Amino acid sequence: MRHDEHTECAATTKDALEGQALADFNKTLLRAIEETIVGLTGPSVLNSLYAGLQKFHSVTRDTLPSNLHVLSEILSSTFGFNSSKVVTRRIAVALYARLKIQFTENPNYDLISYVEDAKRLVRLK
Repeated sequence: MRHDEHTECAATTKDALEGQALADFNKTLLRAIEETIVGLTGPSVLNSLYAGLQKFHSVTRDTLPSNLHVLSEILSSTFGFNSSKVVTRRIAVALYARLKIQFTENPNYDLISYVEDAKRLVRLK
């Protein structure tokens, strides 16, 4: 195998591993979101949330991790600013616990900030 073929193969393998790590992270994130919503409001609200995301925002369960801004807007409009901060914090706590990393509350963080910080802590960025 030529050097450039070996380098290309190694890069492809690295990309595949990083892609799998991101997919695993996103599954963990979805579980944290669902666990929190069901724990606070029940499974019927989670089902309604997914139906609304799909119908009004074209966001599916699978695309939710890359559309957290939409979830944040819905939480804020549904629960109000202060309560949505509590829900966001609970999602973050659940995510960090599932990832086995220490959660540190930051009053300036929104859901996206907590998720980006978690990615950094598990070295996905």
